Amino acid sequence: MSELLEVTQFLAAREPWSLLNHGQIESFARLAVGQYVRRGDVILSAGQAPLAMFVVRSGAVEIVDANGVLIDHDEQGDCFGQSSILEERPSRFTFTAIEDSLVW
Repeated sequence: MSELLEVTQFLAAREPWSLLNHGQIESFARLAVGQYVRRGDVILSAGQAPLAMFVVRSGAVEIVDANGVLIDHDEQGDCFGQSSILEERPSRFTFTAIEDSLVW
């Protein structure tokens, strides 16, 4: 299976991507760049402006606020960074891999 097909199928099986037509999903899939992160690696820090949205392909990510309070965990298929991009502001949260993970 090609990487493009694998990314397209993965996204198509999850909202909000599943609400789009195949061509739109494939357009997003073409933009996906994989990044492997080790457990403990910070992917996005509070105060940092993300350059891209992230989708968790595998693994898990912990979300904490600027005071270190646990907010949530993101797992396979979850997205983060998009609200900061849409609102044109730095992230209010820090996203740290709590397992070895692949994010797009």
